[in-house]
Amino acid sequence: MSTKWEDVHFLSHVNIKNIIGKELINDDNVAVMELVKNSYDAGASKVDVEFKNLKSVDTLNHEIIISDNGKGMSKEDILQKWLNLAYSIKRVQNAQNNRLQAGNKGIGRFSCDRLGKKLNIFTKQTKGKIYQLQINWEDFENIEDYSVEINQIPMKLREVSMKEVFDETNYKINTSGTIVQIVSLRTKWIKINQNSLFNEVLNYQKFSTLKASLEKLINKSQVDSGGFKIHLHVKEIEDKNETAYYKKINGEITNKFFDKLNFDTTYIQSVISEDGTQIITQLKDRDKVVFKTIEKNTEFPDLKGVKIILMYLNPYAKAYFQKQMQMRSVEFGSVYLFINGFRIPPYGDIDNDAFGMEVRKNQGRSRYLSNREVIGRIEIEDRDEQYHVISSREGIVHNEKFKQLIHVSTKSTTAQKKNNGFFYKTLKRLERYVVNGIRWDSVSKEYTESYIRELTFSKNWNKDKEVYLLSEEEKKKNISKNIFKIIGIDAKDSLDINIDDKILLYLLEEKENLLIQKNITKFLKEFSKLPQSAISNDLKKFVKKVYKIVADKRLTNKITFLISKKNTNELIDDVIDKEESYKELDKKILVLKNSETKLKKELEAAKLKNKKKDEELTYLKTVQSKDVKELIAFQHHIGLYTKTAKDCILDVVDMLNKNTSINDEVYEYLKDASFELDKISLINKYITKEDFLSTASNVTKDLVKFIDEYIRNIYEITTNKELIIEINTNNLQYICSFEPIKVNIIIDNLLNNSKKAKAKNVTLNFIKTDEHLEIEYIDDGLGLDNTIIAEDSIFEMGVTTTKGSGLGLYHIKEILEEMNQSTINVYKLDTGIKFLLRLKL
Repeated sequence: MSTKWEDVHFLSHVNIKNIIGKELINDDNVAVMELVKNSYDAGASKVDVEFKNLKSVDTLNHEIIISDNGKGMSKEDILQKWLNLAYSIKRVQNAQNNRLQAGNKGIGRFSCDRLGKKLNIFTKQTKGKIYQLQINWEDFENIEDYSVEINQIPMKLREVSMKEVFDETNYKINTSGTIVQIVSLRTKWIKINQNSLFNEVLNYQKFSTLKASLEKLINKSQVDSGGFKIHLHVKEIEDKNETAYYKKINGEITNKFFDKLNFDTTYIQSVISEDGTQIITQLKDRDKVVFKTIEKNTEFPDLKGVKIILMYLNPYAKAYFQKQMQMRSVEFGSVYLFINGFRIPPYGDIDNDAFGMEVRKNQGRSRYLSNREVIGRIEIEDRDEQYHVISSREGIVHNEKFKQLIHVSTKSTTAQKKNNGFFYKTLKRLERYVVNGIRWDSVSKEYTESYIRELTFSKNWNKDKEVYLLSEEEKKKNISKNIFKIIGIDAKDSLDINIDDKILLYLLEEKENLLIQKNITKFLKEFSKLPQSAISNDLKKFVKKVYKIVADKRLTNKITFLISKKNTNELIDDVIDKEESYKELDKKILVLKNSETKLKKELEAAKLKNKKKDEELTYLKTVQSKDVKELIAFQHHIGLYTKTAKDCILDVVDMLNKNTSINDEVYEYLKDASFELDKISLINKYITKEDFLSTASNVTKDLVKFIDEYIRNIYEITTNKELIIEINTNNLQYICSFEPIKVNIIIDNLLNNSKKAKAKNVTLNFIKTDEHLEIEYIDDGLGLDNTIIAEDSIFEMGVTTTKGSGLGLYHIKEILEEMNQSTINVYKLDTGIKFLLRLKL
């Protein structure tokens, strides 16, 4: 027999401190970086990181002080925020003190536990008091009694004077700031020669790596770090007389690592736009642009505001890098990851293969680039915290965004589970250029790494003395022949493409005409797949010069079309002769303008004579004016002309659906023309209605009532001969601003779709929610074709539920998206089909 429920709660044993403290942050450099980031978040312009008493035999005296001039903390901040486990200001607001917050999860404070056994924090806000928080982390350790919770262990808090702060730390807090004093360090940071009278420092490699970590903490291209200075002080290391920055430990940390290299190399830069719709890519070699592209971002829908820069270091570039940076490129690391301008370890670290480049390299050493040959960075703007840093400070969570960043795209097959994300898309473009184009910039065997370094470090060296296995001409020929393979763009996604025409001229650098023709033919076959709108003027000019030497007439005809200067209207005129229809339309509009006032009076008289309600739209049955009779005759002819033109378009669309080689841009033009003819047809219905002119502009009315009256008083009189239409308004009102002509096109296309599906009955149900108006549209026709697997695909251009063109539902979706991002969804029924429209007006 069950008992009543009772409330139970988690207990937080004191050992949780270790789990989220010293055991969680497992790297000393990361711990120091986290505390420096806290100073940045506090709005500090300067932070001092000082190590003291490291030569003392007793490690209890070893000390780290991190002092900043930031905002500081009040007593309430200490009690409610700093001592509140996992509290993070970033969770509440991701920006303060005019900076995006760099810290994450609020766990950085436990860096203090990682670094030392005891902690003193001195802090002061402007015009506030100075407070000291004292914690002995050992008080939380080695407690076996599991009834002891973390909140039962006391810590000390008091007010102190400035003199007491200075006596304890040798630092002062002026207007505001915080001093973190960590004592009894858990790690030995230097090795001392105990046999020496002067206790010389034997090894300070740990400080070299700390300095390197702090140098790469902030990415200057994302964050203006000029207002934030980091100073490192280690008294045990005497290097005051050292002039070379790279040999010094003490002094200001200079972020030079992502300055522009003062030598030319091969690099690629690719960016996903802030709205996530486009990918912009540029590849440069020796500071000259090889190609630039803009493409639709159809592969990585979850990525926005991501930038990737990758550099290939050939044998000479590696030597130049060492000369400038005073370290070998392999010691620098590889591809770093920055989120909101701050580095996320361990990506980029030496011997770290988080992106899998080394594993991949081992599968094809002559085909793939590795960490040893590529340096660079990934920059992410993440104001909404979509990328989650792992609490152990070892990378980010492998969520869908990370997968699209590194491993997968929408075009990946089920077998392609890795190495297909945005990073690899960019890397592979650089890779194809290096492997298929410049052939690795290979040098002969006698040009070893040490020999090249010796050459390049000499005073008389200049880059013109570089020697490669391939000449520049041979490289350019390789690049020109493989340019579309290198770019690797899906023609359907291409929005703009620009290729250096000086490289393309090497397609003509062959001794035999047959080889030239072969090169040009191969190039033009790829070129012909591009949409006309994506072709740059320079590329078009080059093609005009060379395409006539190709023997393939079908290909040259296609190229002729692509490089033509015809605009959209001219291209449509090639397919449809609309002249007569449009002449009649012009006459009709002229008549309407001249007789607008007269027509309104006659319509009013007709309404009174037939005793219709004021709001009811009536079809003009009794008009005596000769002008109006002629107008009605024109109406009939325009209807015929419009239908004829529309039928021509649909025939051509049907032809395009069967012939995939036809350029997609023509398809777009025909779609636009069909949409315009829908408007003409609808205007034709309205010209003898009282409020004809209002249909062309925005009105503020009851949308439910408008649709009801349109179907009953316009559609059923002028168009419908087959359908029984039931409208359930449920006595709803939905007053909003809308364009009547667009609403009518939506209704017409839905009803016409039902007729084509051989429906007999249509039902419209109106439902009002807190945010929008829902319209259920249900018919009893043939429903969705069994060949359509993805239901929402019927809203794509060319996909049809009937034997039509596939444009009607596509037009509906486009119109709804223009109407404040309104939506339409489709649902299969046992008999017929159901559409659900959500109007957000």
